[in-house]
Amino acid sequence: MNVVIKLKFYPSKTQEELLKTITLDYLNIKKQYLHFHYLRLKQGKPLLPTKSQPRAYEEYKLEKSNFYNKKLRQDYPQYASRFLQAVEREVIQDLKSYQAKLKDYQKGRGKHKPSYPWPREKSLRFVVKNNGVKIDREKRLLTLTLSKDLKLELKFKGKFYWVGEVGKAEVRREADGHWYAYITIRNPKKPKKEKKQVKAPRKHLIAGIDLGLNNLMAIVLYDKATGELVGSILVKGRVLKAVMFKYQKLIAKIQQGLSANNQKTSRRLRKAYWRLVKTLESLSRMLVVKAFKILKALGVKELVVGDVKNIPRDRIRKVNFMLQYWSYYKLKKFIEFKSEQFGFKLKWVSEAFTSLTDPLTGEVVKSSGGECSLVTGKHLVFGRVFRGLFKSPSLGKVLNADLVSAFNVLRKVYNITPSLTQVVRVLSGGSSVVVSFQKSLGGVGVRVGGSAQALKPSLV
Repeated sequence: MNVVIKLKFYPSKTQEELLKTITLDYLNIKKQYLHFHYLRLKQGKPLLPTKSQPRAYEEYKLEKSNFYNKKLRQDYPQYASRFLQAVEREVIQDLKSYQAKLKDYQKGRGKHKPSYPWPREKSLRFVVKNNGVKIDREKRLLTLTLSKDLKLELKFKGKFYWVGEVGKAEVRREADGHWYAYITIRNPKKPKKEKKQVKAPRKHLIAGIDLGLNNLMAIVLYDKATGELVGSILVKGRVLKAVMFKYQKLIAKIQQGLSANNQKTSRRLRKAYWRLVKTLESLSRMLVVKAFKILKALGVKELVVGDVKNIPRDRIRKVNFMLQYWSYYKLKKFIEFKSEQFGFKLKWVSEAFTSLTDPLTGEVVKSSGGECSLVTGKHLVFGRVFRGLFKSPSLGKVLNADLVSAFNVLRKVYNITPSLTQVVRVLSGGSSVVVSFQKSLGGVGVRVGGSAQALKPSLV
């Protein structure tokens, strides 16, 4: 397993000017490599010939060596060969993905013909191979060696915990105006810390997790030894929606001013998009870490999580509008990373029809009348009677739909036969532990529900 670590560093004025020249040179070298392959493509030659085509492969090797020695080495003598090799490797990756997309289009799988992968003009980034990257953890120095005469010693912010084989480094200037380095660590290990002993941890606990929108995570706890449902946890995601709507108004205001001046983009618009994505990412990670700390304190050893693949599909327009900046893929990768760090066993399960399945009978209940008013009682149906609520036909009571979904995700792996009182107590949501973002506490706060006294000592 590889880990990518993000380091923020503060270069001096001379170092920043040097970084800008390196990024521009990297961009120009990449353009020349792509132009070389583009000319070969226009001449009808194979784009990336393999050894199975010996004549075309030898011709390609000869042309590439002439281009490398006569063109690149003369134009950019200040860089070592490893810097040029890093550019070439990235170009080959781009061309391979372009080839795969083109084959899919020719077979009728894609709607649009893929365009040639020319680089973006405004991308300030470059890649350094692993043999040119050194990290001094004590002095907090990142040394990038581009040639014998060209070395960059950059001071980074924060502590570097991971120990392992250092891979490539990607240096990038992002929309906030700061410079970052993304470094891959192969076979990472963290130094061991003294573990705090938790008072009377529960054992054999398994958590079923459903990922959603209003409730970022709905968690149902199941005791494998006794075969009972212990309790439930709701991680609220409303703060993420509030942040999203706030930034969407700001983005709309900026775009209105740009359209009046016949402009498509600006630095302010890019910065607003960047802040929106990063704020959503940091807040969701804070909530996930707090929930995992609670699960660790309770003695949970295994997580069964519903996979949210294709979640925007078959949704109403407003929900799709809210989900366009919501990176569930990053959230999924972060859950995998943190579960490994906390020592949880992780299983991904399809969450199809989990919110429509009755928790007692296990049958799928589809509401025929759509959404209805629970106050007036008109067009009363069972199933998803209202957004966030599920009415069980076997119980005749309204339950929390996200907790029902988390329970059904758990039941896809384990055969659970809960009693009627357990289902009403745990899945109704009234006695759930609520994890939410509270400004008064200066971060993520925990609010314990009324009858969840069994979980309360473990949270303190």
